[in-house]
Amino acid sequence: MARARNRGEVGRSYRTAAGAGLLAGLMLTGPAAAQCPEEPLFANYTNSTQSVCPCFVTGEEAGAIFDVPASHYPIEVLRVQFHWGSQFGGAPQSLESAIHLYAAGLPNPGVPQFSLPGPVLTDGFVNEFDFAPIPGNKIINSGPFTVTLEFQNTNAGMIFSPSMVLDSGCQPGKNVVKAVPGGWNDACALGVSGDWYVGLIYRRVNCTSVATYCTGKTNSLGCVPFLTSNGAPSASATTAFQVIGNDMIPGEAGFLLYSFKKSNLNFHGGKLCVKAPVSRLLPPKVASGTGTPPCSGFLKRNLNATIQSGSDPLLTPGQTVNVQWRQRDPADPAGFGDSLTDGLNFTINP
Repeated sequence: MARARNRGEVGRSYRTAAGAGLLAGLMLTGPAAAQCPEEPLFANYTNSTQSVCPCFVTGEEAGAIFDVPASHYPIEVLRVQFHWGSQFGGAPQSLESAIHLYAAGLPNPGVPQFSLPGPVLTDGFVNEFDFAPIPGNKIINSGPFTVTLEFQNTNAGMIFSPSMVLDSGCQPGKNVVKAVPGGWNDACALGVSGDWYVGLIYRRVNCTSVATYCTGKTNSLGCVPFLTSNGAPSASATTAFQVIGNDMIPGEAGFLLYSFKKSNLNFHGGKLCVKAPVSRLLPPKVASGTGTPPCSGFLKRNLNATIQSGSDPLLTPGQTVNVQWRQRDPADPAGFGDSLTDGLNFTINP
């Protein structure tokens, strides 16, 4: 049996947790080892209104469809939360069938990718369940995905029985019910009036410290271009790692320089942030003009595509890389015909 850690007060009729329990019959040894820190609680519900839905029979499931930011995938689901309550509180603990993790959303999440059997839920609490002690695949490579509670105890029509708690205002596409009979349904379409109080805590599988350094060179439009990034550098992730030059000259071409050592040398009236041996990624890119004038240009390149292509055998997991955009600037006030961003430093994940 998996016994929840009770996480505190859910609503006016709920008690404050004291002496929170651990997983019954299992020894918790702390968070599983990982490179990446936990992300904040990702919640399905949107407001603090609570009501209870004693509307399920044995074998039915209820839960939430999640889709975290695309740049976070792949993720490892660490813990899940279900708010559990009754009209007046004080009901005995409920042993239910299982908590399931599915790798897809509606119309059919498929078969569970991971299950935690025998969750014990306490009336009036946010019940949190730790996936770490249970063997199985908790990695989600892309969204949306689904988390549900499967009922062992029938509570349909039993108005004083504990069950799933919901808020007010059901969001289509975010709440599911697996009915018996009837299969998978959008909970809103069945008349459920709110979002299920379900939350999860996860961490990214791939993460790295991405930091800027050095300084950009003022271009002929009077702007100092700078670097930002989206995603995480990885030799295996299916998501992109975009290195973005901002405040660039629209319509002018540029290419990305990269090296395995930092620099801060005077160069062409600015700073060269990469140190020999220096490589450049071709073909050059032309800056889009979708930003704020006059420096409305952006230069973007997906470095994960380069890393995974094998075009440079040194771009491998664990390698630290430094990059800098260099752009053509015909009216360069320094007279060298180019513009330079600052530098970006990162380490490639597996």
